[in-house]
Amino acid sequence: MAAITTTNLKGAGHFRASTTSAATIDTWLLRPAWANHVHIVLSITSLTTSLALSVLEADPVRLDDTFVTLIKETAAFTTLTTSTATYVIDIGHGMTPADDVTIAAAADSYAAINVLLPDILGIRQVNTGSSVYTLSTTFRQ
Repeated sequence: MAAITTTNLKGAGHFRASTTSAATIDTWLLRPAWANHVHIVLSITSLTTSLALSVLEADPVRLDDTFVTLIKETAAFTTLTTSTATYVIDIGHGMTPADDVTIAAAADSYAAINVLLPDILGIRQVNTGSSVYTLSTTFRQ
């Protein structure tokens, strides 16, 4: 059980991170009041074993990682196994195709989840090896 600390967004609702080590990384983003959608882009440069990506929702009052769930109970994606692919995920109310969360493990893919954005959005990256990738998140109206 650990307290959730949100990451500061740059500019107009942008967040960008890169990593190179085997680890589980939870990034918690506070949804801007004006945001209705979030656009997530994961660009993999190299991947030695695998990378699992999931999108989480947290209890905004408790702010404790014991009380988290997959967003709309569908946002755990196929474990990624290719070394040069780009994955795009759009989440928000009215997204189409609605709840298309099937992504390819080894090819460029797109996913969409039709759901109201939570106040606190979590992105979990589970790296089983040494990985180099960029995770970009942009909140939109």
